[in-house]
Amino acid sequence: MTTKLFDVGISPDLNACVGNNTGSDDDHGYVTGFAQGALALIATAKQQGYVDTDSNEHVAVYVDALIYPIGYCARHHIELFLKRQIARVSSLRNTLPIVLDSTHVLDDLLDTLKELCTTADRRLPALLAPLEAAIAEFARIDKTGEAFRYRKSKGDETHLAEIGIINLQALGQGFARMVAEGEEFERVADAITYEYGQGTYTDKLSRWDLRALARALPPRGSWKSSTAFVSVRDDFMHTHGLSGRDFTKAIKVIEVHYELAAIIGAPLPLLDVEPATLERLATMEFDEAFLESIRERSWKALDAIYEVGHVDAFSELYAHRMKELDDAADGRTTVPPDVARYIVRSPDRFRDGLTKLGQSNLVVSFDRGVAKRKPRASAKSQKAFEKTASEYEKQVRRLFFGPAPSQSKYA
Repeated sequence: MTTKLFDVGISPDLNACVGNNTGSDDDHGYVTGFAQGALALIATAKQQGYVDTDSNEHVAVYVDALIYPIGYCARHHIELFLKRQIARVSSLRNTLPIVLDSTHVLDDLLDTLKELCTTADRRLPALLAPLEAAIAEFARIDKTGEAFRYRKSKGDETHLAEIGIINLQALGQGFARMVAEGEEFERVADAITYEYGQGTYTDKLSRWDLRALARALPPRGSWKSSTAFVSVRDDFMHTHGLSGRDFTKAIKVIEVHYELAAIIGAPLPLLDVEPATLERLATMEFDEAFLESIRERSWKALDAIYEVGHVDAFSELYAHRMKELDDAADGRTTVPPDVARYIVRSPDRFRDGLTKLGQSNLVVSFDRGVAKRKPRASAKSQKAFEKTASEYEKQVRRLFFGPAPSQSKYA
């Protein structure tokens, strides 16, 4: 034998990345691979064979033999999926321990994940529920992961003797549904993990819960005299099993959060952005004295608003971006011409940033400025708008950088 079995081959598209060469989420490949392996083998079994691409010959396969690697791959996918989700869900909150269990018993793993989902976030149990029946069925016929690996148990009993027949079409359809439901769990868990990464939650409530509470509450100014506040408080505490202290924690988070505070009618102002300044910038009319009068801190705030407007960004990014700009060790900070271009070229994104931050007054000023632009960026006048916008951007860049790009006038 002269060819190495585990080495780089002549077909680059068939080189599989393993070990430390798989990216940052190594276990996902294992989870996905065993699922795809089972489904690919089932597809091959349905066709009673496959074509060897090296010899172009048809190779027959036998359902009675393939059922074992199919069952093993499917069951191992489930085990790895459960262990992966246990680790991910347990890390959502700092108050939850990371659970790393070496057991192969599916029932135990499922029970652990169900308990963690219930404790971590109220959205997760409903996502796990569709998978439970299929997982329980695999657990029933292969409790420890030995039934499809070996013909007999350590006690010399024949595995799967009580079943006799396994239909691969039924198994394939049910397993494919379970894999799809698992992928949906993974997708939503990714989104929830990203949401928790913003740091907006309490011991008992997620960001999603806090938003629901903010929407249910009456306007902040009426809390002391409103019976509606008491009613919402009592109902929410009862529904979510909260103590008075838990509820108070939730209220404190809402009151100091840009997005949530706006929902209760007590928006937090962006002190570094003046409505009049924003409106004039949005008009796209060049005024050298006006542009030079804008404070550096204001340019940074406008930059941060634009970043918050990204479709995947949360309002918490504003404070993070401001700190990033303030702490830039390499001297790089906000570039005013770039910010001016954002406002001209991406008004919808900039407006979304203001909206996420609960700045309804600034949205009005911004919209008023955009409405004053001449010509308007309509389909009829798009060419004229492009010409005007391009000239405006050039003027702003010349103002701050001068003739030579390396000679910045802005400090």
